[in-house]
Amino acid sequence: MPQSDWPAGLTSAIAAEMRRYRLSRKYSAKELADRCVKLGLPVSRSTLADLENGRRASLTVPELLIIARALDVPPVQLVYPVGHVDAVEALPGQNVPPWTAAKWLTGEDIESGPQRPTDYFRRHDAAEAKVLQAEIGMTEGNGSAEIWQEARERSIDRLLNIRKSMRQAGLLTPQLRPDLAKIEAERGQVNDATES
Repeated sequence: MPQSDWPAGLTSAIAAEMRRYRLSRKYSAKELADRCVKLGLPVSRSTLADLENGRRASLTVPELLIIARALDVPPVQLVYPVGHVDAVEALPGQNVPPWTAAKWLTGEDIESGPQRPTDYFRRHDAAEAKVLQAEIGMTEGNGSAEIWQEARERSIDRLLNIRKSMRQAGLLTPQLRPDLAKIEAERGQVNDATES
């Protein structure tokens, strides 16, 4: 599609996904509009109908976010419908599989190069999950408590190192559970000015 047609084509594709999800959830356009109002941004029934029928060629980011929430679907799934189409025009003239486009949109497609904030947060979540996994192993008695304790300590060390790297990169760090925050404070790694 020519570059000038890409915005309208993208909006049309998003509207088709909105309609598919709306119908699968058995919402009328009015019910979806009412859900948008309850979420804090009025999107009228006529606006929804105009989008779905191709009479409106644009959609604002706030509208996209509210409609996605009202449909209980991640916004990226409306933009790049993974599992529902073979290819999407991610950018003008760039047709790719929807999973490739979705990974680009969420920052997951880069295997090398400078770290992005999403990379740090992904690593943070994984390290936090490892701490929890070790704690579950300790309480359920699956194996040696000593081995689980060592795994927990290694996981906490990794988590705290990731948090230190995040602060060094100028990023806000996620709030920790009180017990982990206490460990971080005891080890002198907290900089309260950067905590979110």
